[in-house]
Amino acid sequence: MEGEIILSTSKLKLDLPPSCIKFIPLHREYCIIGTYFLQPQKQNPEEESKHEGGEAEEQKRNGSLLLVKIVEDHLVLISTLATDFAILDLLFDHTALKNKFCTANSTGSIGFYEIILEDTVPTRIRQVSLCQLWDPSVLVLSLSSQNQTGARLLGVTLSNSEVAVCRVNEEFTEASFPLTIASHEGLEAWVTAFGHHTDNQTLFSGGDDAALQMITLPETTLADRHEDQSEDTPSAVVAWKNRKIHGAGVTAILVLSESLLLTGSYDDHVRLIDISSRPMIPAQTHLGGGVWRLIPLEPIDRMKDGASTTFTLLACCMHAGSRIIRVTTTDPAGIEILARFEENESMNYGGDVQESLDGIESDEHTIVSISFYDKMAFLWKAP
Repeated sequence: MEGEIILSTSKLKLDLPPSCIKFIPLHREYCIIGTYFLQPQKQNPEEESKHEGGEAEEQKRNGSLLLVKIVEDHLVLISTLATDFAILDLLFDHTALKNKFCTANSTGSIGFYEIILEDTVPTRIRQVSLCQLWDPSVLVLSLSSQNQTGARLLGVTLSNSEVAVCRVNEEFTEASFPLTIASHEGLEAWVTAFGHHTDNQTLFSGGDDAALQMITLPETTLADRHEDQSEDTPSAVVAWKNRKIHGAGVTAILVLSESLLLTGSYDDHVRLIDISSRPMIPAQTHLGGGVWRLIPLEPIDRMKDGASTTFTLLACCMHAGSRIIRVTTTDPAGIEILARFEENESMNYGGDVQESLDGIESDEHTIVSISFYDKMAFLWKAP
């Protein structure tokens, strides 16, 4: 496979399997890692006999949130906050409150947290609130965000196949008014991403049914919604749904422009998709593993390059590790693998790219990626 092999500069062994990671926007030498642990079923015969003739006891999940710092090219664990639920995704507020974030939890809830500072230095994580929006048996699988005049929206995917949106308050401490707007045919809804298409606000979603769909959101979907308003709220509309593009579940969506998407799938491919009319595939390539996440190395709007448009990204490819890829969207469109990181011995479900510190430009990008069953975090540098 093409692309140079990159080695880590530091490794950190964790107590629980890591499922997601994000750098703190205001303190870029720090990152937050979420963990997910499925507790083993009880093997005690006496315990098993209590459930004979009835429903099997549901396995419980727990997790944690880790505050990790990069110190002289080493990963250092600063603090741990244990949770009574597993963490499947986390999302920072990227407006004014950049020390606050929310989590997708295994118990049908969204948690809100803040980074506690001592003398301007992050020292620990504090839970602000826990919003129980769905049945505790439902897993909240992913979160995406879009700011809108009058309201902040979260896009949410659920293990019961539902795609939902909910409203977040200005303080980024509470989610409310969950509204189901689409589904994925009884299979897991894996991912959402906000965008705009022909002047309409849209939400793209992908699921385990191999479907990619575009949902048009009315302006008043949540911005002016109140508890006594349900029947008169305009409905979201599934503008189109495509099951032919992907050979397996759609697990990653990145909006590049009004007419271009980049997607990842369990079928090991990353695809550039033109949605200006009927969805078409100008470029695709095989990455060697299921493409779980796609993260730009720099903000999308900084990567426009004159007559051609190129985007350089981190792809988290499950058992295959990580890839650095370059996507060219103009004719001839193409996707090139620049580098590979493959030290993980398990599923790579996440990674993030550190933004430049103090505005200092560098020829390298600092990346932290995670590996699930072997409970590892890796620090490495990409060109």
